[in-house]
Amino acid sequence: MWNKKDYAIELRGLLLEQNQQLLLGPLNWQIPLGSFNILYGPLSSAKSLLLAFLHGQLSATKGEGRILDFDLYQLDDLQRSALRRRIALLSLKQPLLPQQKMQEQLDLLLLATDWSSKSQRQHRIDQLLHFFQLENQRFNALGQLQPLERLLFRLMRALLNHPQVLLLDEPTAELNQKDAQAFFRLVQAYASSQDCTVIYSTHRRPPETKLAFELYYCQAGKIEKRIELPPNY
Repeated sequence: MWNKKDYAIELRGLLLEQNQQLLLGPLNWQIPLGSFNILYGPLSSAKSLLLAFLHGQLSATKGEGRILDFDLYQLDDLQRSALRRRIALLSLKQPLLPQQKMQEQLDLLLLATDWSSKSQRQHRIDQLLHFFQLENQRFNALGQLQPLERLLFRLMRALLNHPQVLLLDEPTAELNQKDAQAFFRLVQAYASSQDCTVIYSTHRRPPETKLAFELYYCQAGKIEKRIELPPNY
């Protein structure tokens, strides 16, 4: 039986393979509802593969899995569409349209996901721009933005439909350390304010913060819970 009351994600005996090579597993993992989780470890350690699986983009070789109300092993196209409104993925592999203005692109994305009311679309855009302090960039093209501002646009794009689970795949890989820390704190603040469950995948050391988070170390196909980061990480 799944424990949907306490956990947003439950995996049992998960095996993920590519080209008949085992990349991750066997994995048993439970992520509490509303928790902030850092999945850290070296590059090419299957962190991105796991997030893609949780987002319904690929199938597992073996095991059982659930995220919110979705059985990850029995997804059809309709269920995948519903899943991706409640579970958002931020990946730097997702393309941007550099000539399009921030306001315009966010409005089109909401319209594409059945926000028919113009006033409701504008209200949601205003909420996000205010929270991330980007009101002054509203009518700027994405290509004109600074790296941190472009990443915050990606974050707002992921958050448009009020997802209950947010998956972040190496989001700060293109930022300097100062901007990476600023982004991390903003994500934590938003998640805390919305009771959103987060898995934040990174190979960089997160900054010190007053907000609590869980640490998981991913390497050699295994994920282990850690009490704290190693001093040399």
